[in-house]
Amino acid sequence: MPRRSRIYIDGVPLHIVQRGHNREPCFFSDDDCHAYLHWLDEALAACRCTLHGYVRMTNHVHLLLTPAEARLVPRLLISLGRRYVQYINRSDRRTGTLWDSRYKSSLVQEDAYLLACQRYIELNPVRARMVSDPTQHRWSSYRANAPTRWVTPRRGCRRCRSTGRWAPATRHARRLIADCSTRTSISPPSPISVWHSARISRWAARRSTQGSSS
Repeated sequence: MPRRSRIYIDGVPLHIVQRGHNREPCFFSDDDCHAYLHWLDEALAACRCTLHGYVRMTNHVHLLLTPAEARLVPRLLISLGRRYVQYINRSDRRTGTLWDSRYKSSLVQEDAYLLACQRYIELNPVRARMVSDPTQHRWSSYRANAPTRWVTPRRGCRRCRSTGRWAPATRHARRLIADCSTRTSISPPSPISVWHSARISRWAARRSTQGSSS
């Protein structure tokens, strides 16, 4: 039976999930996470996609992004996946696949659902009992939900003057977010993207030095 073709639309957000083969781990160290985010950053720029939210779990990744040109979405995932798999295979002296078949993608056509989807993505570590509070998970957009190098708020959101966080502008969307909140106190946002950016730059420089010396 032929596979169903995916549907992409210019300017319409996508929720993308990519899992490890047989649901096995695909991230093994902090360097692996820095490498993935480094190539994600490059792929987003090359394929004209805007990232609104993400979370890196042990054996899968969630991305919430909007493509300017929908036809470039497969190129983004292929480029990112191929470079990361090659890196893992060389680093761990392994062979074979790392990802589980095709990535999954779904259109997010309503602003209210987009906010709920972002919430779902960023609360994954809490549901998986990896952390008790989403601010404790380093590898997500939760603490960096602001216009930074990677994470850009979707239209229809506005920045709260008291906390600095981005929030839905409509009353219905605000009520939706309140209904699915974790009921925990939220710390002021930390510059997680800046924190990662400095370490990724050092990782890339170290990798470049190692490549030139070999």
